[in-house]
Amino acid sequence: MLRKLAAGVAKRTQKTHISSTRAFSSKAKATTEEFVVFPNEYEGNIYDVNWSLCEDGVVPVGKAYRNARPSLMTNAIGAKKGDSITAEKPLYFGKYSLTEAGDTISQDEFSDLFESQKELLSSGADLFVEDASLGSYSKNRIGVRVVTQDATKALVARTLLMPTPPRKCDHRARFDGWNFDPRWQETKVEWTGENYLMTEPDAQSVEGGERPITAFIGGEGGDVSVQFVENSKEKIIGANIVVGEAAPVIAIVNSISHASNVVINEKYLDALAVPSLSFTGKKGASIVVINATDAMVDAAVTDKAVAMHGAYSNTLTAYGVSANWNGVISSPTKYKPVVSSFGSAAPIVNVKDKAALPVSPDNVIAPATHIVFFESGASKKKLTTEEGVAKLVALSEASEAKATAIAGLVKGVTFSITGDDGLSSIV
Repeated sequence: MLRKLAAGVAKRTQKTHISSTRAFSSKAKATTEEFVVFPNEYEGNIYDVNWSLCEDGVVPVGKAYRNARPSLMTNAIGAKKGDSITAEKPLYFGKYSLTEAGDTISQDEFSDLFESQKELLSSGADLFVEDASLGSYSKNRIGVRVVTQDATKALVARTLLMPTPPRKCDHRARFDGWNFDPRWQETKVEWTGENYLMTEPDAQSVEGGERPITAFIGGEGGDVSVQFVENSKEKIIGANIVVGEAAPVIAIVNSISHASNVVINEKYLDALAVPSLSFTGKKGASIVVINATDAMVDAAVTDKAVAMHGAYSNTLTAYGVSANWNGVISSPTKYKPVVSSFGSAAPIVNVKDKAALPVSPDNVIAPATHIVFFESGASKKKLTTEEGVAKLVALSEASEAKATAIAGLVKGVTFSITGDDGLSSIV
């Protein structure tokens, strides 16, 4: 299982600023003087964004658009404005390999890949930077940054990731989380001893960093590699991901899911992030399928007997199950996405009847009542609570304290295992 720890080092460089020319006139003659205009910010050249990319090790020689306007990205693609775009790439599914520094490849091998990727992204082409998050429940949300030269991939990432309110880019703080969203603030109700006192929602606490997970997309091939980053206390605080240009979208999703699950499990003792599909089944059952296949995810978005909540990865808490992803990859002709005012602001990119579609899940659904482990070839059977907890502990490589917390989170849950990737026997 991929999981080894690693330390990452970002290259810090400064973007140079552009000189402008201004003419002066006199009775004798006209002279021209060169001088520097500062600040000289404009769309695609925002200093805070440039500095944050330098902190990530990428020097934005060209323009760098952070969460760019959809019309700007469609213009970059050469597509017409609209709710959807038909394209030849990126492919959503396909073969790829996922490696991890310190486990399946060495730290030196990852460093070579990482340096090559940063050089490519610093070569002068315009960059599209998507700053968003994973986690519908803000208490356990973490930030994700995707850096690419491909505006189409940026559009896809925007739909799949969890949107968050606009926030100024802070290059000085990394790997600390991103945990602010007024959508899920709750009115406080306090008992004074005589009556209930209701107050307006207070702002949730804002953590210092922005992007524990950073994915750098580009370069040859379709391989994906992850490197975890530790702090001085040898605690995982983030991850760098290198993604080849030919990698399918599902490779980006799965690598970010893997990295974020590890970071969430390290950061929050009272939460368990797992690779999974979550949905509400018959009689309000809250079901989580660990290691669900793409076929299961596809079935969940089209099966009228279930209400899908989160594809690819979810976080279990005492408050309920929260979806880590805002979107799902499915057929736009078979699945009509539920788009709320907080849904994707980007047009749908349709490639061979597959697209990233917004789900806009609730912040949480009810705490899990059923947890199903999918294992190819396994016979369907029930598991004891002890067996189920043991599998979750092994999956997350939990510490003793974390294992105790996991047991508390899943108290009363029904566990089972299946090798059938249909949903009819689960719901």
